[in-house]
Amino acid sequence: MRGEEREVNIFNMSFLDVLCCTVGALIFILFIQTLRTRDMVERQQLEKTVTKLEDAKAELLRTEQAEEQMREQFRQMKEDFNDVQDNITAAKKEKEELKKEYQAAVDELEQIRITAKKEKEELEEEKKELMEEKNQLVEEKTELAKEKEELESELVVAMDRLEEVREELKERDDTISKLVKELQEPNLPEVAFVDLSAKDPNAIDEAGKSMESQKTAHGQYLLGNLETQSIVCSSEGIYLGMSRRAIPINDNPDLGPLFRQFLRFHDPKQEGLWQTVWGNGEAAANMSMNLRASNRAIIGQGLIPRPEEYRAEAQQKATQEQIEMVALDTDNDGFKETRFEDADGDGRLDLKRVNMDNDEFYEELSLDYNEQRRQWARLLVDTDGDNEYDLLLQDTDPTDSDYEMKYLLPNLQTGSAVFRYEDSNNDGIWDAKEENIDMSNPYWEKRYLLFKPTAQRWEAVSVDANGDGQADILWRDTDMSNDDWEEKYVDEDGDGQWDVYWKDLDPRDNDWEAKLTQFNAENNIWQQCELDTDASGKFDTMLKDTDGDGEWDEETPIVDSDTESTETQTSPEP
Repeated sequence: MRGEEREVNIFNMSFLDVLCCTVGALIFILFIQTLRTRDMVERQQLEKTVTKLEDAKAELLRTEQAEEQMREQFRQMKEDFNDVQDNITAAKKEKEELKKEYQAAVDELEQIRITAKKEKEELEEEKKELMEEKNQLVEEKTELAKEKEELESELVVAMDRLEEVREELKERDDTISKLVKELQEPNLPEVAFVDLSAKDPNAIDEAGKSMESQKTAHGQYLLGNLETQSIVCSSEGIYLGMSRRAIPINDNPDLGPLFRQFLRFHDPKQEGLWQTVWGNGEAAANMSMNLRASNRAIIGQGLIPRPEEYRAEAQQKATQEQIEMVALDTDNDGFKETRFEDADGDGRLDLKRVNMDNDEFYEELSLDYNEQRRQWARLLVDTDGDNEYDLLLQDTDPTDSDYEMKYLLPNLQTGSAVFRYEDSNNDGIWDAKEENIDMSNPYWEKRYLLFKPTAQRWEAVSVDANGDGQADILWRDTDMSNDDWEEKYVDEDGDGQWDVYWKDLDPRDNDWEAKLTQFNAENNIWQQCELDTDASGKFDTMLKDTDGDGEWDEETPIVDSDTESTETQTSPEP
């Protein structure tokens, strides 16, 4: 069925619905547009806000970083402050400790000062006591010297009385003594001497000894000091000096001249001889005393060149008769004991011989005649009657009248001698002495220098230990008031420089208190010294000069030293 057609009205409900929907849609669109516009504004604001927020975050981050840095710096500063505080605390502690140490050092120094002052006072007191002891010893020495003089005087009186008693007994018992001597067997001396004058000097006897070796042994027995000569009296006769041949005393015309010859050169003042009696040598001793007494006024000036009296007469005779030898009898005894010779054939008598005992040997031989002074410059003498020259005197200074050189036991073949004395300053005193004992080299093993007549001692003695002609050891006596050697120098390596210097610092003992080594030749100083400070006989302190300025820089103790300060004090006899 078909419906009814309706009238169309555009303003119906549908239109109104469409219109309302349109208006609603427009309103919705406007609203959406409004929302979009506001959203865009808000978005822009939000973006600005976000940007500002980002900037604020960045600023906050920078602020936090700066704060962290500041906190780190603050923490570091706090640590530094703590360290400084600790350092201040440690410094305060160290200051306190230094104050304590300083106070302790001050106290110790004050104690040292007190101790040093006390020790100084003790040393002064000890020095005073030593001076008193020294003065007391000097007084005792003076008293002892007086007592010695009194005892010597009493001894001289007693000896004179004893001699008188001996003479009385001898005269009273003369007959009995002669009978006893006839019945007694001859006693040999303690050291037997063999007369080998007729034998070859190099011949060997039954004991395997030559004449020269026997003379050397005899000389070593008698030779304690060649400044003093010996006279030995035995049953065989009298031995003069170092002679190995006895001079018989019975009906011997040679004894008197030989005795005068010996006294002339060795004891002109009758005060320096030793006389020894061996075995049954009383008769020889009495003969010796008588000969010395009879020759007391005969001082022959044996050590002074004498003007020649007879050479002019002999020279005139030799020129007239054209001969090279002239013999004269100068003492009118019927024997021509003086002989002049022309040794080199130049027409001048330049050699003189004198025979003292009228045998075949001439005991004096003079050489090198000086025409102007009428004196002989050299004189060889047999002083002890053994027919060998044992003394050579030499005048080396033509301006005076003294012998400046004296040789004992000269060797005419080699030109050397066992002993040589020298007067270097022409004061009449032998101020140098040299020894060549073994004669195996031309060098002197010992040299004695600077003789002190008041003390009768030599001030210095040098020793050539290895035979190279240079002194290896030098002894010095700087204090003549005692018998010790105060200094000793040693050249250990033979380079001509002293390597060790020993010194005796205490005159009361015989020890070395100092040993100096490491000699600095450039500065002329010793740079090391060992000391014996406690008189124990061993070195206990070492001093060193490390920079060579002459001042000791180091002082250290020596523990368990093996070097004794007494082991090398042995010295040669002066």
